[in-house]
Amino acid sequence: MGRRKQGSIWCNERGEVCIKTENGKKSYHRFIVEKYLGYHLSQSLTIHHINGDHKCNELSNLMIVTAELHSILHQYDFAHTDKFVSNLHLYRKDKLKEYKNDNF
Repeated sequence: MGRRKQGSIWCNERGEVCIKTENGKKSYHRFIVEKYLGYHLSQSLTIHHINGDHKCNELSNLMIVTAELHSILHQYDFAHTDKFVSNLHLYRKDKLKEYKNDNF
């Protein structure tokens, strides 16, 4: 495929949309979430597509979960349901201090 310049977007062999950043390549949905939050997520966290459509990368369809929870969601077929709500607002950098003061 050759070298990609920063900002390049492509689909990998599994059909996931990826993007080249200054720190390397990453999934496009992770890039969108991290841009919204204002910081990089721990590698122990993953992004779940609430409606099961990996091409639908709207913030309302993305939820931060641990790898263990993500595995359980898919194992027990809870992965594609509208019962989940995106939790991204809880992780916003500009909101963390506010939540910490209110809730801890």
